[in-house]
Amino acid sequence: MSISRLFRALRVVLESLQGVGLITIVVLILMSIIMRNFFGLGLVWIFEATGFLMVWIVFLGAPRNLIDHGEIRVDTFVQMMGPKVRRGLWLFQKLIVLLVSIVVTYYFYRHAEKFGGLASPTLKIPQIIFYGAVGIGPALAVVVTLWQLVEFFKGNISDEWI
Repeated sequence: MSISRLFRALRVVLESLQGVGLITIVVLILMSIIMRNFFGLGLVWIFEATGFLMVWIVFLGAPRNLIDHGEIRVDTFVQMMGPKVRRGLWLFQKLIVLLVSIVVTYYFYRHAEKFGGLASPTLKIPQIIFYGAVGIGPALAVVVTLWQLVEFFKGNISDEWI
């Protein structure tokens, strides 16, 4: 299996997890509204569950967007530049993404032991799982960005991605 196919498979997995998470959030919120308005029952745990899912959706979204070259950027002025400048700015952007992803990953794993036995208040989800995507997402972003940099230096990144 080629590395490109592996990253496409990773994208599908991340996209599927995000989709399931988003659908679950919608169902939980609707359930909360129905239970509160029709039965007078407030379900406090739903806010914790949706917060958990949002953390995972957001932090798994970064590597997924990187695989698709879907980073948010304003390139009005960049598109007016020549191809060499655009490629240089793209490389600079990737180096910044790599640096930030390394720092966040390092910070998470360096401080993960402090979570210890801590758990979320209502659902008792261990903090290492609740915030696990904060370590997993940036770590995957490091791998994806390194792959893109290798492809860039091999000349395999087209100008349409830059």
